[in-house]
Amino acid sequence: MREQDIKPGNSYEVSMGRGKAIVTVTGIAPSGSWQCTLANGTGINIGAPDRFLRRLKAPSGKEPKEAAKTKHEKAPVAPTKAGKGKAVPKEAVASEEPQKAAQTTVSDTQIADPETIARLTAEYKEAVKRAKVARQSLAFGFIDQSRHDEVNAEWKAVKAALYAAGGKPEKRGRCTGQMSGKEAAHRVLIEEGRAMRAREITDMAVHVKKYWSPEGATPEATLASAIGTEIQRKGDQSRFLKVGPGLFTAREGVDE
Repeated sequence: MREQDIKPGNSYEVSMGRGKAIVTVTGIAPSGSWQCTLANGTGINIGAPDRFLRRLKAPSGKEPKEAAKTKHEKAPVAPTKAGKGKAVPKEAVASEEPQKAAQTTVSDTQIADPETIARLTAEYKEAVKRAKVARQSLAFGFIDQSRHDEVNAEWKAVKAALYAAGGKPEKRGRCTGQMSGKEAAHRVLIEEGRAMRAREITDMAVHVKKYWSPEGATPEATLASAIGTEIQRKGDQSRFLKVGPGLFTAREGVDE
């Protein structure tokens, strides 16, 4: 978008990392970047106008701030006299029902499907890497504070989205409920009940069953190496058994 089209008080759809987000412009920083607020209340500075994709129109011809106020207004409740249990009018009760239904719907959609959690986990890992690079770049003077704050705000936004979907980032960027590569491979081999190659195991664990979210560019090679290392180190106590060139199966009676 053009710089003159980006004005405080308006809401816009912006590019954020590999995805998109909705922000409201609250002002202009001394550095010239736009001060914005994400839907979760996190502040963020955006310096490039081309990151603003389109302006969002306020519903019913109202400004975004007025629309937000209207959304949070509560239905009036009839006053009651002290000492008397006077009933609330039916109109007030009926007006509260849609709000309760809306709250129930939101809470029910907090836990996302495994595919969404896997995607958000991958985005979280990338955001963590960008935040680390930005912190180091700021220390050496390669970027200014506003750019560092912008990257840090993006990381916080992705983390909040992961929490909202039911995931929980832990050490090394893994998400609660996700398996390691070997755990996922063992699970796949047990469920399939046959010998499989590392590439086929990886495809099943990552794309079909969504058990594993690898980081490297060649996860099948990493998995084959990890399985081979466990077989060499643990011998008969390994969860895996090599039955042919590049063919692995789960060893019976051994689990972890």
